[in-house]
Amino acid sequence: MSRKTFLQFIFGLIAILFLWTLSPAQPAAATPELLCESVSAGNWSVTARWSCGRVPTTADDVIISHNVTVNVNTANIISLTVNSGVTLTIGDGTARTLNVAGNMSIATTAIVNSGANTGHVLNVGGNLTNNGTVTPGFNINLTGNLVNNGTINVGNNNTTRTITVNGSVTNNAGAALQVPTSSDTTHSLIVGGDFTNDGTFNARTDGNSLMTTTFGGTSNQIVSGTGTTTNFNLITVNNTGGAGNNIVEIASTNFAPRTAGGFLTLTNGILRLAGSYTLSNNVFTLANYGIPATAGIWLDNPNVTITGQNSQISLNGSIRITQGTYNIGTGTGGDLRYLNNSSFTMEGGVLNVTGFFRPDSVANTITFNMSGGTITVNNFTSDTTSGSTGSFDISAAGSSFTMSAGTIIIRRENSSTGTAVDYRNVAGTVNITGGTVQFGNNASPSGETYNIGATTGGTNVLPNVVINQTNPPTVSLQRPTVIQGSLTINSGSTFVATGYALTISGDWTNNGTFTTGGTATRMTTFNGTSPQTIGGSSNSVFSSITINSGAHVILPGNPTQVQAAAAGTITNNGTLQQTRTVNNATVQFMTISTDRYRGVDINTVNNLGDVTVTIRGNSGSTCTSEGAGSPNYAFRCFDIAPTNQAAARVTLWATTGEQNGIATANLAVYRFNLGDWQVGTARTTGTGTNSYVFAQGDVPGFSGFLLGNVNVVPTAITLGQMTTAQPASWVGVGLVGLLLLLLTAGWLKRVSRMP
Repeated sequence: MSRKTFLQFIFGLIAILFLWTLSPAQPAAATPELLCESVSAGNWSVTARWSCGRVPTTADDVIISHNVTVNVNTANIISLTVNSGVTLTIGDGTARTLNVAGNMSIATTAIVNSGANTGHVLNVGGNLTNNGTVTPGFNINLTGNLVNNGTINVGNNNTTRTITVNGSVTNNAGAALQVPTSSDTTHSLIVGGDFTNDGTFNARTDGNSLMTTTFGGTSNQIVSGTGTTTNFNLITVNNTGGAGNNIVEIASTNFAPRTAGGFLTLTNGILRLAGSYTLSNNVFTLANYGIPATAGIWLDNPNVTITGQNSQISLNGSIRITQGTYNIGTGTGGDLRYLNNSSFTMEGGVLNVTGFFRPDSVANTITFNMSGGTITVNNFTSDTTSGSTGSFDISAAGSSFTMSAGTIIIRRENSSTGTAVDYRNVAGTVNITGGTVQFGNNASPSGETYNIGATTGGTNVLPNVVINQTNPPTVSLQRPTVIQGSLTINSGSTFVATGYALTISGDWTNNGTFTTGGTATRMTTFNGTSPQTIGGSSNSVFSSITINSGAHVILPGNPTQVQAAAAGTITNNGTLQQTRTVNNATVQFMTISTDRYRGVDINTVNNLGDVTVTIRGNSGSTCTSEGAGSPNYAFRCFDIAPTNQAAARVTLWATTGEQNGIATANLAVYRFNLGDWQVGTARTTGTGTNSYVFAQGDVPGFSGFLLGNVNVVPTAITLGQMTTAQPASWVGVGLVGLLLLLLTAGWLKRVSRMP
């Protein structure tokens, strides 16, 4: 094909497509719709009643302009309009059904009611808009939406009526959707979409004229509006939407459900009590209610209080608290008992449980998430009915525990026989970034004893731990414990860790009493990823201490505040730091219980001010670019930072295990100065108790130090030994770009040569 022919083909194709888009679309053939309007009052079944010359059929749009009674067994039409000032009566003495395939509208001053029989039915396949008055002595099945601008009186006698709206219900300002006082029975409203009331909605006109509302949608539904009367009776939530799309949210300005005996039945879906209305209610109709696996409740209104009932509850689905107050129980046995695969989320607000937060069986699992709010358990009396479960108890490894904020308070001790459990958390999946467990509060009796963990089982995990000061209690470990946060032992309170290992990643503050004993099995391990402080007004006597690699522990300036038992050990695999004042004196840094740990001694006639000593210890520490395996220095790195630089005599200590093969007689104090390691003058060496060795030397100032080999000077750190990231090479990118440019130019040249 020549170049000219090719271009002609392309332009021709474009022209054809353009003209095709301009041609008018041919409408599809439509089934003709006919209009039937009443021309006189009387029965539906009379042919002469209608302008179309026949009784309306499924092909007809119908207009009611006179008083008409539906007196055929089944009337089928396309749409229905009831004009102002007339009455449409559905049914007579025989049960009748009116089927409207499309929309139905009722004009102002129009009336729709029913005949004497109780079996009448109105089915509307589209939307129903009412501007008049409807008194349905019949059941209504509405596929679309219900919009009410007039009055709907549900029921005209004591026969139960059901209104089913698959779409939304909108009750506009000035409108009324209500049960008349003459009804004297309980009707039913089923809603599949949203419910908006800006007028009057009254489902409990009096004690006998009532209506139950069921929210039965398949996606999220919301109850809203500013109507001053929004009186619900009983509510059933049966929303079958998928997870996250099955929420029935009540956010009406003046939501007012039944007060006595609660109002809620949960079948499927989640009820969200949102908005800002004020409500104090049992909510659930049963005292010992259960939340099914496919259902849940979400408290998200600061002015709502769910009042407790005198029983336990069963959680098989979900509870979520964002705002408001949720009370469970009124006395002993008022437990929240969760079943397998349940879910609890606390984002704010308050949960008060007079009994325990516990599994129904110790093997039951739960997904627990807490990012705010306060949970108080064992809030009534010391429960003696718990058996093998605890006041706050996550007892199965299959559970998940996530906490970033908020407080769990255990108010009373568990008084069950034997060694009772007050806090247990052995969840297999744990993610703790904040939050607090507090043992005791201002309302707790004095002298309570709380146990962490059962006498058997796995390691217990907690966030920050606070032992209360008012009416100070005792908290005792019953199993190995990990605190993924800080520990605060308040004045007068006691923390007992005798017999079990403890790991902590936050600060240690002891203003009360800390009791421990023994050696390795009573190890306290510091494993934080940010600096941890040991402090408080009381002395802390540990059995043994381990500073994990990567951890950084700051000791108090008072050397007596951190001690170790005579049989204990202190192992520093991370970083230890202490700040003390040095002024014309000999000051020991990090000397714990005489010889459980030795760090640095400084002797000077000068005023150094506050001096901070940091030791990175044990194998793995790198003091120079030679790496930790170098035989030129012991496995400790020292940094000494005074307020004022001046001469002093420095003693560096290490254990024989950290000596790294250097003979004690060859040890020397090295100071890093101006890019070089310089040995201290007046060198002396020696040994201490508990397998400690030292070297001593005089130095003119302070910086980085190490305990090295006097015969082998450590290599200084140089820039040439540092590894830096190299910028990405653009040579390859440039070559590829050039190649593409050449190929493109060649192709264009070939096209230009086409005949």
